[in-house]
Amino acid sequence: MPFLNTLRGDKPRLVRNYLKSLETVRDLGAEIVITGHGEAIRGKDRIRADLDRLHAAVSYVRDYTLGGMTEGRDVHSLMRDFAWPEGLAIGEYHGKASWAVKSIWREYSGWLHYEEGTTALYGVPRTSVDADLVELAGGADILARARRRSSTAGLRWKPYTSRTSP
Repeated sequence: MPFLNTLRGDKPRLVRNYLKSLETVRDLGAEIVITGHGEAIRGKDRIRADLDRLHAAVSYVRDYTLGGMTEGRDVHSLMRDFAWPEGLAIGEYHGKASWAVKSIWREYSGWLHYEEGTTALYGVPRTSVDADLVELAGGADILARARRRSSTAGLRWKPYTSRTSP
């Protein structure tokens, strides 16, 4: 699995550019590819097969991640739940697929991540607005009454938790 985000702090490698580079190299029809890691890959057919397999695997991780984002799943559960379908797994010598999930998540979600809600725009934790939210909802007494009514009706009271918490 390619390492899309290095530990040394280099800028992330965008998955869309990575996939495009695989297509470019594959379409060259090369007889030998020197990757920079490991032995050179020799033979036009083997190179094409290896690059096709790598492209399919990385595309799967991208599609898995984007599908999970569309479903509203958080990045940590997607990382934790990732599993290769039979026959598609590739070696994880330079990066783990779960790390790629996080890199792809960041690539497609942009710079504002809702771990702390929109209060993150102001450099304060989400909990800093809890008192304001209680007041806007009508006060602690009304919220306590709503909680009692929902439990008598068989509804489960679930306080807010971050969507990205594991």
